[in-house]
Amino acid sequence: MSNIGKSGWAARLRDACAAEVIDCDQLLASRLFPQQDEAPDLRRLATWLGQPGDACYPHNSARLLAAEREVMRQVLARLQARDAGTPCVIDTGGSVIHAGADVLQALRRQTCVIHLQATPAQREQLYARYLAEPKPLIWGDAWQPRPGESVSDARRRCYPLLLEAREQAYADLAELTLPADLLERPESLGVLLDRVGAGPGT
Repeated sequence: MSNIGKSGWAARLRDACAAEVIDCDQLLASRLFPQQDEAPDLRRLATWLGQPGDACYPHNSARLLAAEREVMRQVLARLQARDAGTPCVIDTGGSVIHAGADVLQALRRQTCVIHLQATPAQREQLYARYLAEPKPLIWGDAWQPRPGESVSDARRRCYPLLLEAREQAYADLAELTLPADLLERPESLGVLLDRVGAGPGT
């Protein structure tokens, strides 16, 4: 999920292993807004996308999903063409889970997919941060407003449903699941490298 620590892990691996980092959020923003000299940050992207209940959301969310799929296809092609001896970290966006079964299967074949699993405390933090400053978000089937319910109330009620659905989808995709709060521990980098080196299924 957004704010779970993916970019923090990517930066640590870049510094520790001289890894190349592919930032999928930046690639996505550049694809959606090619006319801009600098790709918009996630706050501006969230404003553009809108939220369920906004008139712009159905159209813009469809555009975002199409762009996410194309970005991931480009990333996978880039992986096939690069030097296999150089470490590479793909810092995906949370909506990568909607990129299509073929893309996700290829991602599993070409990489070790790691799921950073939120602790209960982190879920509460994610919820609070989303309400305070919404990030670009594809809701999928988790958006289930009730008759007569205000949009703001529906967002508050449905966001925990979204977190639960995403956690399961990420776990199903991943070869490794690690607690997201591992990043806060001194031994975190060594643990991650040991687990990745051990290969799938560990």
